[in-house]
Amino acid sequence: MPDARNPALLIRTLGEVAGSIGIVVALGLAPLSSVIALAQAQPLAVVLGAALFLREDVGWRRWAAVGLALIGVLMILRPGFSAFDPNLLWVLVYVIGLATRDLASRRLPARISTSFAVAWSMVPMTLAGALMMFFQGGWRPVSIETAAWYLGMILALAVALWTLTTAMRSGDVSSVAPFRYSRILFALIIAYFAFDEIPDLMTWAGVTLIVGSGLYAFWRERRLAETGA
Repeated sequence: MPDARNPALLIRTLGEVAGSIGIVVALGLAPLSSVIALAQAQPLAVVLGAALFLREDVGWRRWAAVGLALIGVLMILRPGFSAFDPNLLWVLVYVIGLATRDLASRRLPARISTSFAVAWSMVPMTLAGALMMFFQGGWRPVSIETAAWYLGMILALAVALWTLTTAMRSGDVSSVAPFRYSRILFALIIAYFAFDEIPDLMTWAGVTLIVGSGLYAFWRERRLAETGA
């Protein structure tokens, strides 16, 4: 189909695949609380990408917010220190991939439906998963319980992708993106009760800096839109 070769759709699909691989690998290798805390940089990556690639006007205040968020990322990663976990670098693959996906979603032609965009991204993602499976021992039979978990993941992902793509295409980025910060609350609750994880003080400081910077950046963007500045 001609629409399947649309540049924006191809870029969106590439970002979807890269981001999905990044977060799945990160969740399998690093603590859930650290992964989700670092993933909060993704909405600000959208602001950065919008300024660099979509030529959106970003004032010095939002640039400062992006810079503070980067400091927060470094506080969580702590490169060069004994607490540094290289597995968390997979989260950066997720951040870049999903920021690319969201920015490309805003460039999709109106004739390409959200359902088509989401379904098309599943094709290369399935191929990527099959390729990774080949290098990790091949196919293994799963139990009924595991299959049920897989089905739940598939359904949740399908609904999330459809609703998020719809929001990014029809809503203002400054209104949509801040809602993503709510996931850290759910993630930290799950991390504590399911995996007995408690983030250290540096991680809390980093995620506070990232979330605070992100909320300010989107508040500033919305205020400028309302005043017409």
